[in-house]
Amino acid sequence: MDRKNFLILLLLSVVLISGCVADNNSVESKIIDTPGLPSGDIAEADTDTSGDVTADESSEDTIPDTKEVNSCENVADADERDDCYYYFAEAKKDFSLCENIKDTGKKELCPIHVAGAKKDMSACENITDAGKKDLCYAYVALRKEDASICRHIDYIEERNNCYYYVAQATEDVSSCKNITDSKEIDNCLYSIAKSKEDLSVCKTISNGEKKDRCYSSVAQLKEDVLICETVTDTTKREDCQYSIAKAKEDQTICETIINGERKDRCYLSIAKIKEDILICENIENVNKREECQYSIAYSIAEEN
Repeated sequence: MDRKNFLILLLLSVVLISGCVADNNSVESKIIDTPGLPSGDIAEADTDTSGDVTADESSEDTIPDTKEVNSCENVADADERDDCYYYFAEAKKDFSLCENIKDTGKKELCPIHVAGAKKDMSACENITDAGKKDLCYAYVALRKEDASICRHIDYIEERNNCYYYVAQATEDVSSCKNITDSKEIDNCLYSIAKSKEDLSVCKTISNGEKKDRCYSSVAQLKEDVLICETVTDTTKREDCQYSIAKAKEDQTICETIINGERKDRCYLSIAKIKEDILICENIENVNKREECQYSIAYSIAEEN
């Protein structure tokens, strides 16, 4: 299973688990509308779809005593009743509540979410289905931000994915080193380098092309044209300089570009951004220079 599908499966389990209780018009409203129960707010679980899966650690303490799990049996709709038990199972970190769920799929996934809420990998050992057991370990690893749990995953690709996502959550490059695929190690390091804007992480990337891409990305994030000089590939280095020149609207950076076509494109872009016809004079190509002058003159005329 590739990393994209792994994340989709992991997030799908969370959607089935906590997404069903995040809708204020479904489970919460059914509980609140149950006869004899007062209205009020119920703490909800949170999910982060960028790859870091989280939940409200204090949910067990914030649920009002008046909204106990016995209210679920009064919910008429079967699906919403399951969602109610699902919610309280996670919120109270109580595996036994999963047994009240009738839907087979939700019932199988419920212990995974409870294990995540408890940050208890030992609960995963009781799951007989190999795929769901691996998913459980991955979910607990993410919730606990503990890469060591990933080693319990049997399927190597899912284990690598687990290390990858925990590494992103913790920004810990050492977790990347546990990945067995060298290409994926570099991808892991690259993502952390971008997130932290850290050149030192780029230096640890083994693939030259990926390392160049890393330097260029960090340079652009920092808007530091000097970092572009560390890019070994000429085209990528000058693309880096061009991007920063545009971002900073600084035509002096264009002067550092050697390739004539890219240099002209740099001056043209900044001249248009600043609506400064004088910058067009730096363009060597006559047609491009005239295009620059005409474009700015027309734009200024339109504004007036």
